[in-house]
Amino acid sequence: MGNKYKKIIKTNIQIIREELGYTQKEMGEKLKVGEKTIRNYEYFESNLPLESSLYLSKKFGYSLDWIYRNSTNKMNDSEIIEGKRISNFIVDIRDFISRSDEQIHISIPDYYMNYIKQRNALLSSNLSDYEKKRECAKLDASLKKNTKSFYYRFTIPESEFLSFLHIDNSFIPYVDSDIESGEDFEPTEEQKQEAMAFLDSLLNQ
Repeated sequence: MGNKYKKIIKTNIQIIREELGYTQKEMGEKLKVGEKTIRNYEYFESNLPLESSLYLSKKFGYSLDWIYRNSTNKMNDSEIIEGKRISNFIVDIRDFISRSDEQIHISIPDYYMNYIKQRNALLSSNLSDYEKKRECAKLDASLKKNTKSFYYRFTIPESEFLSFLHIDNSFIPYVDSDIESGEDFEPTEEQKQEAMAFLDSLLNQ
């Protein structure tokens, strides 16, 4: 009896490996397989096991749907900031900023403040660029909302808050740049309009 045809499910494993700066050998060590096996995954000659995908999802935050090319949503959003982390988005400033009595109020939860401190420490460390990228990916994947958080609260007069804003085609609040690669994230027109509408509503309530 002849061998049955084995269906190969294509994945984004090569993109993940290159993003994280691993060689095929290093990726094999992470997934506990040989270099040749990684090459087979990347050339779609064998299937990436579910346990390996779960490892990549848990360790670096990649969504399983994206790993298996079933979605354009690259990052795992099941438990991260109530589903708001989509590719370049980590948090949304609309969750943290409000206005009353000509004052701008900023409330930053401790889980996010700690995240920022850890990320800044990583980016200013002596690690290589790829090591920084990997560690930041792990940190991003671990970022979860804590409903029992306490908040750092700041109040700024509206006139002073306005002096901090600089809005043009190259900067939009609450959109992340790709700090590790040095490339700016270009927001869509819809995202630009969304940001402007929020700031307009904030300053004109």
